[in-house]
Amino acid sequence: MSTEHKTPLTSAEIGNLWTQYIIDTMSLQIEKFHTAKEQDEQARAIMQTAVSLLEKVTGQIRQIFQNEGIPLPQGFTDEILLFGSFVAVGRILMDIIGSNAVLWSYDIRETPFYPSPFLHDFTVTPLALMVVYQYCHSWKKFLAWTAVVTGIISFAFFPIFTALGFLKFYNWNYFYSFVLIIGIASLSRWVLLGVLSIQRNYEYAKDESKTLNYQPAMKPFDTENDNREDEN
Repeated sequence: MSTEHKTPLTSAEIGNLWTQYIIDTMSLQIEKFHTAKEQDEQARAIMQTAVSLLEKVTGQIRQIFQNEGIPLPQGFTDEILLFGSFVAVGRILMDIIGSNAVLWSYDIRETPFYPSPFLHDFTVTPLALMVVYQYCHSWKKFLAWTAVVTGIISFAFFPIFTALGFLKFYNWNYFYSFVLIIGIASLSRWVLLGVLSIQRNYEYAKDESKTLNYQPAMKPFDTENDNREDEN
């Protein structure tokens, strides 16, 4: 008589799988985008192989979590990456307009690019707000956590950047940045939800049109003539 002993996952193993799942789902969305845009057939085949491997790995991690009875983490999706893209574009426009209006300037740049991609336009602000969008499904919760994250960025990161000489304000202050970034995040979410709503309505109408069975119109019975024939 043999007995099967199943050792549960440790907290460290669960944490590693959780982190790996988040990273792989984000990489999967990026690889799918590059594969769809790639025109070279050989390069596309290589990217498709990477997509298949990432899908296999994420599927195995999901199966492990299901077998262990562990809640599945919310991985990155194309919707979240699109929201982050909207926020990044908004931050870039904010930096370009503010710098040209001499409201602030970047005195030290990590790269020759402008605006600086490593300060907050492409990294700190979009990534932090993507996490908020990922876990906050209601407007009330989204706005509350957006205010918290934006407050940290505006009243903690920006003063540090100013003290280090990276950023210099002229006719601007941290509160203005706080309000403007919240506006960018809210507008990005509103636009994205509107686009998704239009897409869902279109797909629903398309599915409904496929399931409808059109029947040819039938001539109504001439009950009056039928009654006359019966009387005769």
